[in-house]
Amino acid sequence: MPTERDFESLVERQIRQAAERGEFDNLRGSGRPIENLSTVYDPDWWAKRYIEKEKERHRADELRRAIRVELPRLRVMADRATAATRVDALNEMVDAVNEHLTSDDRVPPITL
Repeated sequence: MPTERDFESLVERQIRQAAERGEFDNLRGSGRPIENLSTVYDPDWWAKRYIEKEKERHRADELRRAIRVELPRLRVMADRATAATRVDALNEMVDAVNEHLTSDDRVPPITL
């Protein structure tokens, strides 16, 4: 009587052997539920995600422009404490924007 393994394909065998060797044991997300599994399928999900990413990039560009305008003033400001306070505030804005960006799009923190 043929067993189930007699009918397994090459790919299925490679997957089974890799699983037996433990190659799938420490994958990212292992043991956690699949994200958005219970939500209703939205055929426009990719467009909505793209728009959200572009909004975040736009926020980053606006912040870069504000920094470009303000930084020269802060560097020559006589009151260093006020300048440092403003730099701290700008860096908080940088941190908030960077939370939603990929490493390639992140705004670098400000140093005087």
